[in-house]
Amino acid sequence: NKPIAISEVGWSSNKNSESDQNRFVDVLMNQMKVLNPVFVSWIFMHDPATSGTLNQTGLRNYDGSAKAAWSTWCSYKSIPF
Repeated sequence: NKPIAISEVGWSSNKNSESDQNRFVDVLMNQMKVLNPVFVSWIFMHDPATSGTLNQTGLRNYDGSAKAAWSTWCSYKSIPF
């Protein structure tokens, strides 16, 4: 088997809700337990200061406050990848 890496994964809380984004993070990270990638990288820690398709894809708001998905993301830090 060849190693895999997940880069620039994201889920907007703009077109979906923050709750949907949080569920996506939870499902993603549970799948990563099975895939065992070399690494997983979320596209933005903070929402970018732009409009468009990447708006609100961060795990934290533009002002730095945490979204629910941030806590979920952090809860998986013990996964060894």
